[in-house]
Amino acid sequence: MLNFLFSSPYSRPCNFRPSDRLEIEVHYPFVGLLSPSDRRRFYKRLCALMRSVDLIEKGVELTREDRLLIAAPAVILTMGYRRFHAGNFDKIFVYPRAYRKKGSNQYFHGETSPRGVIVVNWKRVKEGIEDPDDALHLLYHEYAHALMISKSGYRFREDKRFVKLVNRHLTHMLKSSEVQNSRLLRPYSLTNEHEFFACVIEEMMERADRLKEEHPKLYALFLKLLQFEPYEPLLLRQATWYRE
Repeated sequence: MLNFLFSSPYSRPCNFRPSDRLEIEVHYPFVGLLSPSDRRRFYKRLCALMRSVDLIEKGVELTREDRLLIAAPAVILTMGYRRFHAGNFDKIFVYPRAYRKKGSNQYFHGETSPRGVIVVNWKRVKEGIEDPDDALHLLYHEYAHALMISKSGYRFREDKRFVKLVNRHLTHMLKSSEVQNSRLLRPYSLTNEHEFFACVIEEMMERADRLKEEHPKLYALFLKLLQFEPYEPLLLRQATWYRE
């Protein structure tokens, strides 16, 4: 469980060491680029998430740093929202490699269940973290699914705004010739609206500059969906850093 990382109640500051912050900000430069007040908000939300979600190892041993890197992108995706919540998601199962579901001959790298469970393949997670310019980041992908599911619960006004934008624009964007003939988005993104959303999130968080150049309307929509307009310069700068 993630809770072992912290010894103090959530009402007090979490015990994030300088080395913890460095680990996060090296792998996710977006966090280091935040203003001091936003960075404090990020770590407060990270604390809340890591106290409320069980990280369950299934044949893999995770270090403290591993756990931080698994949790951080879930919080990054929420930074544009005034209200922070993870819906009913309270468990993340981590397998060492691709896993087979009971009753199925198929192998999976990850999945997100509306019942509040996320499952990921640690090997694929590490590959995504180690290559931040390929827009193949399993954590962002599965957290994007969780975000869409959580927002559909209509807890707050900004959840309703999110759902309204999705219903009004996402399917139209997916079916557009611009997206169908994209040189940037991978074919899997065309599977359905949910995979489209998750794959575009991966692009947004790793190659924002290319997404903006290739698909400006889609890029603008996702800025609105994440309420990331104030953070656009950070996304673009991060994308540049990933290729340096």
